[in-house]
Amino acid sequence: MGIVGFFSGCNMLFGWNGRHAVTAQALTAEGPTTMTFVPDASVRYTVSIQVVFDREGAERKDATDHIEARMPLVVSVKDGVGNVLAQTSGWFDPNEPPNVLYGSGAKESARMPELTVERLVGPFMSASVAPLKVSIDLGADTIGTAPVKDRRLAIYDDKTPPPMRNAFLGGAFGTLVFLAGVVVSLVGFFRRKKKKRLLRA
Repeated sequence: MGIVGFFSGCNMLFGWNGRHAVTAQALTAEGPTTMTFVPDASVRYTVSIQVVFDREGAERKDATDHIEARMPLVVSVKDGVGNVLAQTSGWFDPNEPPNVLYGSGAKESARMPELTVERLVGPFMSASVAPLKVSIDLGADTIGTAPVKDRRLAIYDDKTPPPMRNAFLGGAFGTLVFLAGVVVSLVGFFRRKKKKRLLRA
């Protein structure tokens, strides 16, 4: 149980990006969108803005897919009394950091079915469990050469996913059971040995 638990937990840990999805919703075609969610106190959160592009509109450069897009973006996260916990403004452009393009692998077999550009805002924390308001204004693409298939907003926290936590707990429990069995076996062995010496005496 210990070996299986730790092996399973490590396998999930190595594939984990450090983010656990809390909630998500679709964004309007263009313009402002708001979302409210109830946080846990002292937990770090990150806002993710994602735009999925049609691969047919991508340009192949250096054996990878490139997207030409440029959208004005304004994001803010405020608590119930109006304090700004996180904010950013600029261009949602797959060719400018901190925007990141996923799915443009060089090998055809390794490429993801979608070309997704993601922009992260945060991390931030809330001192209370009062609802937080996330405001996003993602404008129209000023270039428009790559068709947009989907726009979405996601909220992540840094909590350990329950399956990973349970796997490590199972591994720890199995290890404790194994150690307890070793101790019981050693105690029984020395007791039998002592008993044999007494009988011989």
